[in-house]
Amino acid sequence: MYDRKTWIVVIACSVLLGVNVYYSKKSQQELALQNPPAATAPASPSGTAAGEALKVEPAPAEIAEQEYSLETDQVRYTFTNLGGGLKVAEFKNQYGVGSRKDEHVRVNRFGGAPIGAITAAGDLPETIAYTIFQTTRFLAKSWCFWEFILPA
Repeated sequence: MYDRKTWIVVIACSVLLGVNVYYSKKSQQELALQNPPAATAPASPSGTAAGEALKVEPAPAEIAEQEYSLETDQVRYTFTNLGGGLKVAEFKNQYGVGSRKDEHVRVNRFGGAPIGAITAAGDLPETIAYTIFQTTRFLAKSWCFWEFILPA
């Protein structure tokens, strides 16, 4: 059924897999001995020491969303100040299918965050509000209609 080379390769792979499992367990045991888990602090009866060590950050304040629209003959773009991105793009000449034949196609309709949202690592777009100024100026072969100003 199988030739000799096939059996040699299967046996060699099995042996190497077993050696890998053996040495990975051994190295995990050595690491556990080198880095013992930190001892927990004894609980104080009054709870003041434990309460001082535990600090909870308050929830960020609710930021009001502002939407800005920019229209062309084929697309309506809706920008948001939360994250400074494109919230929805609605195509005027494109319609849905099935039961949505009377509705325009909307990009990012169910998106959790705006397209191109500008955030830092670990931040959510809902926690950073940008100020948007409507301008009309020429920037390097394109028109700038909106300027997103970073929050202070």
